[in-house]
Amino acid sequence: MRITARVEKLLELQSGTTKAGKQWKKQPILVSQKDEFHNELLIEMWNDNIMDLNEGQNYEFDIVIKSREWNGKYYTNVSCNNVSSFTDDESDINNHDNFKPF
Repeated sequence: MRITARVEKLLELQSGTTKAGKQWKKQPILVSQKDEFHNELLIEMWNDNIMDLNEGQNYEFDIVIKSREWNGKYYTNVSCNNVSSFTDDESDINNHDNFKPF
């Protein structure tokens, strides 16, 4: 699934070691979606998928939503596999020098 969202806050990078001795790191990112309600969503980037992002900038996120059961309760994680820059086309339309009708 792909969403367009603005990075509101880059939370603290977390890291550790698994029981098997493998190193891991996780970057939680709080984003707000471009919809009428400006819903916030916490996205996690893991290991090699962690990229340098700027707070206040819009990006397109390829996300995977997964839920799992543990002790009778369900937990949902939103992880990001890929990020690309997003340019709002409306700003180009308002700039008549860059506007191309065809």
